[in-house]
Amino acid sequence: MHLSIVWRTGVAVGDDYAPINLGDHQEPLRRMIFAGDPGPSRDYPVFGYVLRMRRESRPAKGIIALAPPEQIGNVQVTSTIYAGCGWYCALGRDLTTEFKDLYLTERGTMILPIESVVSRPSLMDLVSGREVSFRRAVQKLR
Repeated sequence: MHLSIVWRTGVAVGDDYAPINLGDHQEPLRRMIFAGDPGPSRDYPVFGYVLRMRRESRPAKGIIALAPPEQIGNVQVTSTIYAGCGWYCALGRDLTTEFKDLYLTERGTMILPIESVVSRPSLMDLVSGREVSFRRAVQKLR
């Protein structure tokens, strides 16, 4: 499921998705999703953290955010926030990064550390005002 979201952010069109460029990884991800086979956990590894709100001790539910891929060492990593968690996908095969102990495993298990939005300025920038605007959008749909 997480790989399908990574892929969808790469093929989506519109201004909101312009910074998500998967490059040469778009087609291998599509083939993996179409085959229903995510491969070993070191191929396009997914890892994440529970994102805790700054004023409340609860996950940051209701926030959906995308950030442009960033370079961590020699690996490009996508970053999204949904379902109260921050999610990363390292783009490549047979990857061992500093986060290897957090990778989603073939058995479907993973460790999700808890991180507050105030722990990094980039998180504060990413979620700033998102929760209020998301609630307004949902109210308009009702």
